[in-house]
Amino acid sequence: CGFRRGVARRFAVLEENARRLAAAEPLLPPLGGTDEITRVDRAFRAMAADLARVTAEARDLYENAPCGYHSVGPDGVLLAVNRTEQDWLGYA
Repeated sequence: CGFRRGVARRFAVLEENARRLAAAEPLLPPLGGTDEITRVDRAFRAMAADLARVTAEARDLYENAPCGYHSVGPDGVLLAVNRTEQDWLGYA
């Protein structure tokens, strides 16, 4: 059944793109066509673009805040320190 194999391949692209998004890897090229799977692919890409934009905005807010921020892991180790706090501590 060529139809089922074609649909399965297209769903495999969606699944791979979900894995790539989670791993912060580039997505595969967009799917062509006008069917429901293509619409899901377009919606997924729009969501991924929105997520990237919001993530960049949050990172910018964290890094450029007028107050010092730091993130600490459960073991007490610093995971991140923003630029403001680095300036205050003489590291920037």
